[in-house]
Amino acid sequence: MPSGRAKGLLAGSVFLIIVGTLLNISQLFVMAAALFALLGFSYAAALRSARGLTVEHKLPDLISVGQQFTGRIILSGERVLNEAHFNVTMTLPDGVQLLKTENTTQSGAVAVRQFTLVITQRGEYNLGQVAVEVKDPLSLFSLQVKAGHIHNLIAWPEPLNPKLLITPSQGTTQNGQQEISRQSVDGTSIYSVRHWVPGDPLRHVHWPSTARLGELAVMEFDTEASQSLFVALDVRRVPSGEPTDAAFETACGIVSHLLHESWTAGRSVGLIVDGHLLENTFSRAGRLHQREALSILGGVMRTSKEPLGYVLQQAAPRLRGVGTFVLVTTLWDSEAQEAIAQLNSLALDQVVLVVENNVKNLTLEETTPPQCPVYLIGTNELRPS
Repeated sequence: MPSGRAKGLLAGSVFLIIVGTLLNISQLFVMAAALFALLGFSYAAALRSARGLTVEHKLPDLISVGQQFTGRIILSGERVLNEAHFNVTMTLPDGVQLLKTENTTQSGAVAVRQFTLVITQRGEYNLGQVAVEVKDPLSLFSLQVKAGHIHNLIAWPEPLNPKLLITPSQGTTQNGQQEISRQSVDGTSIYSVRHWVPGDPLRHVHWPSTARLGELAVMEFDTEASQSLFVALDVRRVPSGEPTDAAFETACGIVSHLLHESWTAGRSVGLIVDGHLLENTFSRAGRLHQREALSILGGVMRTSKEPLGYVLQQAAPRLRGVGTFVLVTTLWDSEAQEAIAQLNSLALDQVVLVVENNVKNLTLEETTPPQCPVYLIGTNELRPS
C-alpha cells in the first residue's frame, strides 16, 4: 500500500508532466521522471524485503487462566532485515490481553520481538494470524507478510479450592477384601487385587484370587493403586441456561483443584468429562494424560445430551477398585441422584459437590440421598488455590 507521502509524490509527478506539457519545459519532465524512479525504487525495495521475509510465532498451546506467558514473533530473511522497516501486528480475541511488548532484538538475518500475554477466562482461542508490515527504507510503500498458520491455544481453569477435606480411601474388591503390600516376581509392589476389566493384560491375572472368586482377577500395582480418586464433571445441557455460566466455571475450577492436588501429592486421579474417561494420570505416561485432562477442562461446554446415569454406567467398569468418587455438578436433580445411587454396588466412597450461584436455592434436607454426603458450594465463596 502506498503511504501518504508516496501518493503526494505521485500526484506531484503527474502535475509536473501536465505543466511541462503545457509550457513545454523539458526540465519538468526530468523532475517527474526522477520522482517516478524514486517511487519505483521504493516499491521494488519493499517487494524484495517482503518476498525474502519469513514470519513465525512461538506460543504455548496450553496455559492456565490468569498465568502470564511469553510469546515470540521471529522474522528471518537473508540481507533484508537491514534494508527495511517492520511493524508487527497480531489480532487478539476477547479474553486475551496484551500486557507488554519488548523491543525487537536482531542478530544477523533474524529479528525477534517478544511480548507478554494473559488469558482472563477459560476456553479455546485462535490468536489470529500474525502480520508483519514491511516498509521500504523511505517508508513510501508498505506490504503485509502473514505467518503460515493461526495459533490455537487452550486455557484451562484456575484451580479453586472447595475448602473441603476429601481424603481418598483405599479401593476394595467387590467382596470388600483388599490384598496390599505384596511383591510380584519382578519386585514391583502390588497394591491390591481387583476384578479384570477389558483392556487389562492377561499377564497381570492373579490366579489364586481368580480361583477363589470364580472370575478373572488382576494384580494392581503401586502406580495404578495410587489412583484412589475419580472425579466426574457433570456437563449436561441445562434447557433454560447458557452453555457456560458462573456456576459451571466454578465447577471446572474445583475439578482443576482436585486434579492438581492429587498430582502434587503423587496420587493418580481419574477424570470423567462428557464421554472422555482418563485414568492413571500419574503413571509413566501421566504427563501426556495430564495435558489431555487440562485440555478437556479448558474446552468443555455444558452441552451434553447424554444422561448422567448412562455416562457413569459406561465408566463403572473402570471405577472398580477406586477408593473415592467425586461428582461435581451444577444440577442436583433426580437424574443426578439416581446416577449416584447406581454406583452403590461398587463399594466406593462417594462425594457430591453441588455448585450454585445462590446456595439458598438448595437445601441438604431435601436433596441429600442417604448413601453419600452432598456439599453445597456458592460461586462467590471460593478463591484461586
